[in-house]
Amino acid sequence: MATLKATSVLRGAKAVKVLLGVLLAALAFGFLLNLTIHELTKSLKAPTPSRLPASSYKERSLRLESEATANKNSDSTGSREQPKRGRTEIEESVSPTKDEDKAKPSNLRRQLPKCLIVGFTNCWTLTLSGLLSLHPDIVTAEREMRYFTLNYQRGNEWYRSMMPLSAPSQITVERTPNYITSNTALDRIYEFNSSMKIIALVRDPILRLMSTYVLHTRRKPDRPIFEHWCGVHVKTRNVLRYIDYATALQNVMARFRKTNVLVLSKEDLETKPYTVLRAMETFLGLKPAFSKDDFVYNKEEGATCFRTTISRYPEVKRALVPELDNRTGCLGSSLTRRSHPNINQEFLEKLLSLVKIHNGRLFDLINKKFDWTNLDDL
Repeated sequence: MATLKATSVLRGAKAVKVLLGVLLAALAFGFLLNLTIHELTKSLKAPTPSRLPASSYKERSLRLESEATANKNSDSTGSREQPKRGRTEIEESVSPTKDEDKAKPSNLRRQLPKCLIVGFTNCWTLTLSGLLSLHPDIVTAEREMRYFTLNYQRGNEWYRSMMPLSAPSQITVERTPNYITSNTALDRIYEFNSSMKIIALVRDPILRLMSTYVLHTRRKPDRPIFEHWCGVHVKTRNVLRYIDYATALQNVMARFRKTNVLVLSKEDLETKPYTVLRAMETFLGLKPAFSKDDFVYNKEEGATCFRTTISRYPEVKRALVPELDNRTGCLGSSLTRRSHPNINQEFLEKLLSLVKIHNGRLFDLINKKFDWTNLDDL
């Protein structure tokens, strides 16, 4: 009997040990599972590294160059060497913050713009800004500030704080395409700086009107036909706002000297980027950033394109996204230059007659003609 009791006790003790072992194993497994889920969640929430815009790369280069100069001067005077900032630290400090302003090299500042790209919408102003950013003596704001239209109450210091870092010799350029259609904005710009350099980019008005129609209606299930979208009659406001460049440019030239206003065409930017770049450099009083050898004529596209073999081509690709064809180095494509919706022939003839009048006003105003659409092209 005693032996039976002892055996039962031993069996009970062994069962308790087994149960405790199972509980401990379950706790350990739960802990490891929780830790694994926590680490996985952290990795999923971690932001993926984004590509820096062209102006950020320029800021980074300026910083590196300035710091190298500062370190060199420090070594030459025998002063104690300062710790060098690493590449990662420099890239993380691109956004305008107070900490960054404290850490930046002494010769870099946020400067107010001396040149504005004021319009027009749907005319490749972003691409024009990207082309300008390739010049070593120019820095460009990364987005539309809309200061003189929507953010004027924030004041000039806010505007300055939104500009990229630049050296004293560099020109800061800002782009907001709707400045040109607002007389209030133009008055504010003149009051801000009556010597401001103004760049306007225009486009074949017929193709601009068609492109805008496609852009505004492409996702509508009940998409209206082109004539109805225009308003049936050609002289509607919806048509005139896209084909009449002269009125807005007259408002600009009523405030600023003609020598301070440069009007370029989207078509020239697309097919003659070197010519456009040289015109902007001359307008801003800058030395050439590229030579003719950096470009090549592409017969298939009917355009002058960047050579894909030049050392600066990676920089060109960053600056001119999304319009640059990485394979050819060309801006845009011949497949999209003349694409357009089907248009009633009678309506198109009336539209072209109206466009011809407004184009004549524009060409007289700027003393320059652009090779734009005629009926045979369509």
